[in-house]
Amino acid sequence: MTYFRRLTSHVIAFLMLCTGCVVVVSSPALADTGGYPYAGATDCSATYGPDSWCEGSSDLSPYGYVYRNCTDYVAWKIKQVLGVSLPKNLGNASTWGARLKAAGYSFDSSPRVGDIAAWNNGEGHVAYVYAVSNGIASLDEYNAANTGVFSSNRTTASTSAGTPS
Repeated sequence: MTYFRRLTSHVIAFLMLCTGCVVVVSSPALADTGGYPYAGATDCSATYGPDSWCEGSSDLSPYGYVYRNCTDYVAWKIKQVLGVSLPKNLGNASTWGARLKAAGYSFDSSPRVGDIAAWNNGEGHVAYVYAVSNGIASLDEYNAANTGVFSSNRTTASTSAGTPS
């Protein structure tokens, strides 16, 4: 597991990479949104395809990603917590690692609060690291189970459902 990082105005943004990770999530509390302001975006998959939610007639948020998807949540969270605007051209979660690396982010194997955990298999998935204890990251995420909801119940521990392979 590696973590990409770049110093930006005294703020470090991170990216943890994992290939072939298995994503298994328990049902999150329905009322919890993780503070995400677009949790009320409505299903518009008939217009834009699977995993699409809209505000008004658009499926793209001001952060450049599809509402209620992991990429949009992480872009919003990084801006809220670290004050860093991520590039709007990182694409699907599966391309975030390569594109951040190309943008000059460095990496190591030590998770820190503010990291972006990324699974690069299939369509990929990203999550925000909100806590680290003994080298194990606790994750906040959206749409982990393709339901467009927030969850905060996975870690990178070897016994967790979120264990990278």
